[in-house]
Amino acid sequence: MSEPANNGIFPKFYIKAMKNEAKSTAAGHPVFDEIEMVEIRIAGDPKNVVTRKVRENDIERWHKQYAQFKRKEEQVSSGYPVTEWPALSRGEAATLKALNIHTVEALAELPDSGLQNIGMGARELQKKAVAFLEAAKDSGAVERQRQEIEKQNETIAQQAKMLEDLKAEIEALKAQKTTRKKKESKEAA
Repeated sequence: MSEPANNGIFPKFYIKAMKNEAKSTAAGHPVFDEIEMVEIRIAGDPKNVVTRKVRENDIERWHKQYAQFKRKEEQVSSGYPVTEWPALSRGEAATLKALNIHTVEALAELPDSGLQNIGMGARELQKKAVAFLEAAKDSGAVERQRQEIEKQNETIAQQAKMLEDLKAEIEALKAQKTTRKKKESKEAA
């Protein structure tokens, strides 16, 4: 199952207790309902945060993070973390994370408005991210080909072993047939 491209958007699901006025009036004391909320952050724009009740399409769009929320796990986005990318210093990685850029994929897809928030060298950093991801994709294809060739070699080795076993069986049958013929000729004589 492939995930939709959401590398530049980071949702965080949580529960918020909201006062239910009707139930509070009826009960004579404050009554709160637990409401599922989502906080949506955009990579490169720390000021643009949308907070609202969870909608059905949020659950479909960010099914992985929603499932993590329901299991009470840390909600993480897919991708190569900027903190693990050797091309960045710790300070650069921290700066990117502060701008809601948590993955190399998000940096590679960042719009110009997000690049402006990074500052000097942002465009070059984005080019490095794109090149890194392309190289990783290429090495992934090479690795898949290597695994396929290895699997084919294993199949060939198994078939060669089967042929050797069949040859041995044929030789054994020929030997039995020769022995039987010799025995029959001795009995006939």
